[in-house]
Amino acid sequence: MTLDQWLLEPRLLPAADFARLCGASPAAVSRWRRGQIPAPEHMRQVWRVTRGAVRPSDFYGLPELEVAAKRMKTYGKAVNKTAIFMRLDTSSKPLKCPVKAW
Repeated sequence: MTLDQWLLEPRLLPAADFARLCGASPAAVSRWRRGQIPAPEHMRQVWRVTRGAVRPSDFYGLPELEVAAKRMKTYGKAVNKTAIFMRLDTSSKPLKCPVKAW
């Protein structure tokens, strides 16, 4: 959820109070709503004040963490299966342990 979406939902917390709780000016919050990325300390405060509804990844337009983790898990299995046949050097010894996805 973006910060703009969160602030547009019916709440008891006006944008000016949200800015005060985040330790920022209302002008800064307005810039964040329009796409400027806040400093890391403000991102932590946004996450805290919104109770996790607005995450740092939301400012970057990144996919949901769960979706990314699922994709990496699938990719990691393919990497592990192929890594058995890879070699670290020109010797004929195969890898003793498969390479894990990062």
